[in-house]
Amino acid sequence: DMTDRFRDTFEVDTEITVTEDGDQRHFHLDISPIGSTSEVVEGRVIVLRDITELKEREEELGLLKQVLSRVLRHNIRNDVTVVKGYAEELRDQTSGEESALAETIVEKGGDIAEQSEKAVAVDRVLSSDSRQIEIDLIEVLEESFSRVLRNAGEYELEVDLPPTCTVNASETLEVALTNVVENAVVHNDSATPTVSVSVDCDDPVEVVIEDDGPGIPQSEIEVFASGEETKLKHSSGVGLWLALLIIERSGGDIDFENTDDGA
Repeated sequence: DMTDRFRDTFEVDTEITVTEDGDQRHFHLDISPIGSTSEVVEGRVIVLRDITELKEREEELGLLKQVLSRVLRHNIRNDVTVVKGYAEELRDQTSGEESALAETIVEKGGDIAEQSEKAVAVDRVLSSDSRQIEIDLIEVLEESFSRVLRNAGEYELEVDLPPTCTVNASETLEVALTNVVENAVVHNDSATPTVSVSVDCDDPVEVVIEDDGPGIPQSEIEVFASGEETKLKHSSGVGLWLALLIIERSGGDIDFENTDDGA
């Protein structure tokens, strides 16, 4: 069947599946023309590469992603909501040390719920179309500023932005920018955090987001630089990983730098 299908084809790059005795095997098929000149084809090189184990691994990872997504999206979020609800009741009905302990449970429950939501966002980004689209960076930034204000609270914003700036980027670019701005606000020990944002729309486009917080721990910067986590070196959050993933999908780079005044 394959011979008949590709008999008169001189260039092929595809995957095929062969079934024999009830077992399926998957192959990557590559057919390339050969000849003495670019215009005279004298034959073909046919390469079959067995990718059965790779396909099986992809299916296993796909199933694992579905399970983790369901657990993060429903099970953990629902259970944490229950825990927070009971903790709030205990906090309001007690005083002193007991009330303080209940408040800690409420806060930690909120942290777990937030990380769960961001993990779900990672799944959404990985499952989204990897194509880049035209985006007005300024509109996306302004929406990010509003979203952080709604979710993270008050902060002072200083901007130096052109009227418009069109970029080719992932459709999830706003998620990345929101997470970086939010990080500057939430992880900040100032009474009213200050965030400065500037955009240089020359080629390449550069966005600089500065804050007056304590900076990003050096251990986390090393994790982002290496691109992997270990038992001894790991990031405490998901937001910056999410930003890193989206910016790379957009064909860009992201750098973190601590200064005397913040990050």
